Amino acid sequence: MDKKLKLAYLTANAPFGKGETFINEEIAVISKYFKVLIIPRDSKKQFHKPNFHYKNIEILKTKILNFRILKCFIRYLLKKDFYELLKILIKDKKSLAKNLVILPKAIFISEYLSKRKIDLIICHWGGTTATIALISNILKKIPYVITYHRWDIYSPNLTYIKVKNSLFVRVISEKGKNDLLKLCNYEFLNKIIKIHMGVCINIIKSNIKTSEKKFTIACPANLYKVKGHYYLIKAMDYLVNVLNLSNIQLLIIGEGYLKKKLMSLVNKLKLNKNIYFLGALPHNELINLYFKKKINLVVLPSIEIDNEFEGIPVSLMEAMSYNIPVISTFSGSIPELLSECGVLVPQKDYLAIANEIYKFYTNKKYYLTQALKVFCEVEKNFNIEKNTKTLIDTIYKYLCKN
Repeated sequence: MDKKLKLAYLTANAPFGKGETFINEEIAVISKYFKVLIIPRDSKKQFHKPNFHYKNIEILKTKILNFRILKCFIRYLLKKDFYELLKILIKDKKSLAKNLVILPKAIFISEYLSKRKIDLIICHWGGTTATIALISNILKKIPYVITYHRWDIYSPNLTYIKVKNSLFVRVISEKGKNDLLKLCNYEFLNKIIKIHMGVCINIIKSNIKTSEKKFTIACPANLYKVKGHYYLIKAMDYLVNVLNLSNIQLLIIGEGYLKKKLMSLVNKLKLNKNIYFLGALPHNELINLYFKKKINLVVLPSIEIDNEFEGIPVSLMEAMSYNIPVISTFSGSIPELLSECGVLVPQKDYLAIANEIYKFYTNKKYYLTQALKVFCEVEKNFNIEKNTKTLIDTIYKYLCKN
């Protein structure tokens, strides 16, 4: 296939939101090969400046509903296609309300993509963003690829139909692949493919030295139950108030509904001089902390709760790419990242977390060995340049089949 493809990326809010920086990084790489049109479902205020080569990237920023979208939607109300589309949407009654909310914008986007002669839609998340891709395929025959992450597998939204109509589906972990295959009754073995997400690899890989003024731990994770911050704070309580390690601090980087509760716990345990809440740092500021060796260790104490769990966290990959050792738990697909490197502890075991932190704090040889191991793992299997190239090769392979 000699033709240079025109791609559209459908996202939840990237490049404008806080939670999809990993998608921005993928787009930055893929734009080296193709012209890319990014269409976020929700156009939020831009939180940070992504690393884009704007020469090859356009962004269509629109609200969920405006006059242009409404006008386009009204035109479709009298068409036969519209009622055929409704028949498909009502097959999933649990997701019907969410899908109807984005229906006017989805119809507008399908028209827009058709006029722009877009060859392929790449969609992240299997929820309503994938519904937009499905609608564009039904109305305008535009092929699409969906990347399923984690919650979108376990909160089905027309999943069977979306997989069936797709060019192919990408999942980011082996567990996700197996669970999606099971959900689809193992009918799409040739369509559901695992391709990891990835991160940019730090070029200055030999520099493992970190600040010795304080041993600084970072936990870059939104303040939700599934992230397990409570157990990391309890581990810090043990390290500081039982083992008397005053020269240790924790930076909690993220926002969420548990913030007041967690801050209250820190106050109760008298850890205010050791634990700091930095809020949701812009991505470049977090990376700068890694680059300048301000962080000694990254800990993600995730737990499985209410059928919610981790995929393969990009937050861990990013730290690893800067030779920063990581500690996490046997939750979701995290072992797929850390089985050959890093440190895994049981969920909700704050003493195990504390013991592992203490080991890194006291054993320099162990620290340096783990720093090198995590870098080698992410360079080999989670390099965004390599993995995006695999995605591109897979796209060409499947387009040539059709």
